[in-house]
Amino acid sequence: MNRISWSSEHLERIRARDPEVLNTFFEAYFERVYGYVCRLVGDVHIAEDITQAAFLKMHRAVHTVDPVRDPSPWVFAVVANTVRDHWRSRDHRRKAHTRTLDGVEPVQPFTAHHDQEARDTGRLLEKALGALSGSLRAVVLLRDYEDLSYDAVAGALGITEAAARKRHSRALLELKKALESTEALTPGRPNP
Repeated sequence: MNRISWSSEHLERIRARDPEVLNTFFEAYFERVYGYVCRLVGDVHIAEDITQAAFLKMHRAVHTVDPVRDPSPWVFAVVANTVRDHWRSRDHRRKAHTRTLDGVEPVQPFTAHHDQEARDTGRLLEKALGALSGSLRAVVLLRDYEDLSYDAVAGALGITEAAARKRHSRALLELKKALESTEALTPGRPNP
């Protein structure tokens, strides 16, 4: 992943809403945010709406970016709060009660350019990740996909660092169990 290292000067220009730097900032984060939200909610259409809402919130609050710190934790805190707002919404709760599993549009696996076995493993991982509770999935996505520190994950999700570590550990254990049970059921794969 291409990650930009933001200088204090760039962050000050972002805070001042310099159009050129602000555009670069949003472009640098768009794919990461959309991918995170898509994997978190499991529906590309809802992910598009949440991503748009998150960037609107970021635009409104960009003056609060700390000019001496990496802005990634701030970005993902805004995104996590936007996802949380979605999950709390009446519309989401209504859809959650009426939607069937067959009606959920699958998230495309992130291993689309690897060989068939890698794609299959990617699909299994995406499925196992999608089966995690939202709070566990969020920690895995921020820690392992976005490479945020436990402190940054905790800040983004509004939990303690110890809670972030514990959720991450629990999530990885659940993922391991899910993948092991899937491998045992997959024809052609040796059983452990």
